Amino acid sequence: MSLDVLLVSVTGSPSHYIFANALAEGLLQRGHKVTELVIRAPAVRHPNRTSYVVDAPPFDLSQGNDLDAFAHHSLWEDVTGYFEAAKVILASPLASPAFHKLLRHLREDRPHFDVFVQEYVLQEPLLGLNALIGRPPVVTFTAYNMPEDVLDLMGSPFLPSLLPIQGVGVHDCEPMVFRERAYNLLKWIAFKTYYFWEHRPWISQTITETFPEAPPLEDLQRDVAASLVNTNPALHGAIPLVPGIVEVGGVQAKPAKPAEALPADLLAWLDGAAHGFVFVSFGSNVKAENLKKDRVEAMLRAFGRVKQRVLWKYEDKDILARLPPNVRVHKWLPQNDILGKPFQSHFSI
Repeated sequence: MSLDVLLVSVTGSPSHYIFANALAEGLLQRGHKVTELVIRAPAVRHPNRTSYVVDAPPFDLSQGNDLDAFAHHSLWEDVTGYFEAAKVILASPLASPAFHKLLRHLREDRPHFDVFVQEYVLQEPLLGLNALIGRPPVVTFTAYNMPEDVLDLMGSPFLPSLLPIQGVGVHDCEPMVFRERAYNLLKWIAFKTYYFWEHRPWISQTITETFPEAPPLEDLQRDVAASLVNTNPALHGAIPLVPGIVEVGGVQAKPAKPAEALPADLLAWLDGAAHGFVFVSFGSNVKAENLKKDRVEAMLRAFGRVKQRVLWKYEDKDILARLPPNVRVHKWLPQNDILGKPFQSHFSI
């Protein structure tokens, strides 16, 4: 049976779009029809896919993220910064022509949808869209690992002595010691206090202003039937989860392209690594310019001491003259194809 699906994901980060796009492609492959509000147009057109693309970036990624600033955040800065990110993420999408075009389509044409698929964490007000389409079942998802927000939404138990407040992968999948559990409890109390006194009223106000026809937030949350999270049971210890939380980590993974698809000089360099190679990347949101110079120099010294070759996604040219002989840098690299390739030599990550 073919379903009509409304899918919404507007976090301005390539990694979030990749996750949402994998869900959309999976739905299309199974014969469903997808109408989506996203930050990028799909690379390949599909007759059953209608895209409303937010043309303005939801937030400016050009400056990346300051790792040192994050490392020295106080507890209160962690709490307020997390929830304030929602306002930043949603500001441009809610003002975008694509969003208002979708609103007009939903209100005037009244299309039928069988399910609403929404990226939920830090995009909670967009749950109000469900009121415009007759409130079908909602499937939320998150590209984060398993934040407490999702557990709370689904009624799944959260144990501060067992689970890190910001997701199962935050603590390197290692059990917390007593001091860390005590701090995690304090952090959870701070998060919930700020959520109920500040963030949740903002969600409700935004829903009321944007979707006047929507019921209260509590009613909209009852429409959520399942939540997909970006984790995998193989990568964390035993945790209590209700059946409505489904772990789909790796859903965005794709088979690597043939080795011939890699640049010939890069392929030869990797295959010539007698002791394998180390791939270094800080993702799309952390730029080379955000790394302190002393940290870069320390990494170069460390890389130069290992016997493996080091392939580093690094955007600037300021270190080219100082690269150790076993280190190579590129502004962009086809990570999936590199790490998914059976090279002649053993390689490390």
